Order: sequence, then C-alpha cells, then structure tokens
Amino acid sequence: MIQRNRFSFPTININVFENKLREYALTQEYAVHLNSNAKQNSCTFSKIYAFGSRNASECRSANDLNLAASLVSVPDWKFIAIAYDFKNLFHNNHSSIPASIAFPKLIVFVPEFIFIVEDEIVLETFLDFAAAEELVYRIANVQETEQYKNLVASEVTPLLSKPDYLARTTRILAHIQAGDFYEINFCFPFQTKIDSPDISALYSALNAKSEAPFSGFFKWHEKVVVSSSPERFLRKQGSKLSSQPIKGTARRSSEPEIDEKLKSALKSNAKERAENVMIVDLVRNDLSKVATKNSVRVEELCEIYSFKQVHQMISTISCDLRAETSFFDILEATFPMGSMTGAPKVEAMKWIDVYEPSARGMYSGSFGYIAPNGDFDLNVIIRSILCDTKSGETTFSVGSAITASADPAEEYQECLLKAKAMMEVLNPISVEQVR
Repeated sequence: MIQRNRFSFPTININVFENKLREYALTQEYAVHLNSNAKQNSCTFSKIYAFGSRNASECRSANDLNLAASLVSVPDWKFIAIAYDFKNLFHNNHSSIPASIAFPKLIVFVPEFIFIVEDEIVLETFLDFAAAEELVYRIANVQETEQYKNLVASEVTPLLSKPDYLARTTRILAHIQAGDFYEINFCFPFQTKIDSPDISALYSALNAKSEAPFSGFFKWHEKVVVSSSPERFLRKQGSKLSSQPIKGTARRSSEPEIDEKLKSALKSNAKERAENVMIVDLVRNDLSKVATKNSVRVEELCEIYSFKQVHQMISTISCDLRAETSFFDILEATFPMGSMTGAPKVEAMKWIDVYEPSARGMYSGSFGYIAPNGDFDLNVIIRSILCDTKSGETTFSVGSAITASADPAEEYQECLLKAKAMMEVLNPISVEQVR
C-alpha cells in the first residue's frame, strides 16, 4: 500500500474553511467531493474532497480498459466516474443521438490531495508537514464567490414535450403488453444555459435543497457533475458487496400528519412495490454472477427512506464475493444498475436507446471512491446537474419505471416531482412553465 502522510488541523474553523476548500478544489482539472449529509447507512466518510492528479485514465473504447484496470489496482485512493454509456463496451447497443455534454465512458484518477472533513480537517498527502501547512494556508485565503442568487439567464426546457412524452410512454406500454420486456426506466433531459457558471454555488444550493446521502460533485477538466443523489449503486466492504436500488417515490408534506400518510401510502402501493421487487430480482441475478454459492440475500425489501424532498422505497441486496473478483468483473456483472434500466436488463437497454431522445452520457452512471484495499462505494448519478463550464451548456435528466400498470400522465408528474429541486435551483420561473 502506498503510504500518504496524514496531518490534522484541529484549530481551523471547519465551516469557513470548507467553503474555501470547495472553491479551491473546483479550480483543479480533476476534483471530486463526496458528502453523506450525515445520513444513516451512508458513505464511509462524512465529507471528502480530493483533487489534483498524480495519475489518471480515461476510457473511451474497449482498448482503454487495460490501462484503467491497471490504475484501479494501484494500492492508493482512486476516484472514479462511470458514464451510462460505459455499457456499450459490454453490450452491443447505443443511442444514435449523442449526449449534449460528452464525458469519456470512464474516468479514474489518483489525487494529489485528499481532505477529510469530520470533527476536524484532515489532509492525506505526499507533502511534508511544512508544505501541507502552506497549502492549507493558501486555501484558507481563497476569495469566496458572492452568495448564490440565480445562475441561469435562459429558461429550463425539457427535451421532450408533455404530449411527446405521453405518446412515447404509450408505445412503451404496448411493448410491455406484447411481452418484449416487463419494466423499463424511461428518462428524458432538461436543458438550459448558464452564463459564467459558479459550480461551488450551484452545488451548495442543490445540496441545501436535498441533503441527500450520496451528494457531491465530480469535475473533469471543464465539465462537472453536480449531484444530490439519494441512491447507492454498489458498496464493497471486504468480501461483502451490496446494492441499494430505489424504486418508488412520493412527495413530502410540511404537515406531519399528511407526510406520514404519504409515507404509508407509498409503503403499501402495489404498483411501486411490484416495480421495486422486479428490480430486486434483477439485482439478485446480477450479484449472483460474482457471488459465492448461495450467498445472495435480500437484507431489506421495500423499506421507506425519507429525504428532504421525497420519500423513497429502497431495498438492500448483498452477497459474498468470490475470491479474485476484480473491480471490472463486478462492473461487467452489474452495470448499468437495474434501477435505471429495467427487466430483462439487456432488452430494456435496447429499447431505452430507441425511445429516449438522446444518449444519457453521465446521467444514470456512477461516481465514488476506490480505497487502497480495494473497497469502494459508488452512487447512482440521478437528481444531478451536468454542466460544461466553458460553454455554459447545462442539463439534467429525470425518469420513472414504466410497468404494465403505469399511467403515462402519472409517470410524467413523477418525473416533474424528481425534477423539482433542480428546477428551483436553476430557474424557479421554469417550474410552472413546464407543468
């Protein structure tokens, strides 16, 4: 294992320093922030910032996989982002319309600096203490940007109109009735343009809206994913691998009695439970490809987790990994995640590429960390905003699971509910216009 120096700075005002740390990190070519927002069963760290690049690999085709695999195996901290379109390396299907904000299919980097923000500021680095202290001093003197107001000059518009969405969903239901597939996650993007985007402010505003357990950002050169994800894709702890798919969404209410009724209604909703159970079966099958015999288990089935904007139905499936199973063995068996594809998975992915208006790009992919010992924790890139800081191009996508019992109009409203926090952050005026 590569040994980093570890220095703590207990006298630093954490709240003030963290704002400056975020600003500083976002000036780097590679930067990542992971924030659990102190949620239950969340990430290993409360908050972590990593930036700079000792080594990096970008995967655009199957020819790049060996180099990426070599970097992933380095016994140091790695941070990784995986686009949905990474699936094209394993499955022979792809959208004919490219994503508006293009990322490589996979990005992995070993950072120069790792800041852990918990009860105090901790820095893991190859610098000696004097140089580390100088870096901390430099960050502490970063000039913060003005308080967030409204970053967007243009309105936020969906790439599918409501009539087009309803028509496509109706055709998808015909495929389900014909037996082509049982469930499909049908998504569509919204787009806008930001003048001189302030990513630190954008992240702060989105995180304040949602306070989700897998929030953060991933910056690659001028392109950034800003995420308020509530969903874990995969977590490896020793030989244990677990996944926590989300299927089932209900709005929150500010009135406790109504909120509890909404939560109970979601728990007992037969349609939502059926969607969740289908994906649980799919994830069980995915995990079985890398699991020891008879080790796949459902630890939670259709449990309700409450977040700031919504209630979510979440299940937890785990297994014991077979010996010598690599990170990319696990990805090949499980990616893309079942909650963002459908059942059967391969058939659902084929029709996703037919009916969705563009390639997903980084949306419904994943980012997170890989520890020196090979453990990792990866989110699902949903409730996330993608931004090209050079052009100002900005997008986010939403979707829902379509099953035989789906009502297209209700599915559209569910999509708007999921879009609410991002719409309000980007341009509150557009929220009513889209309805």
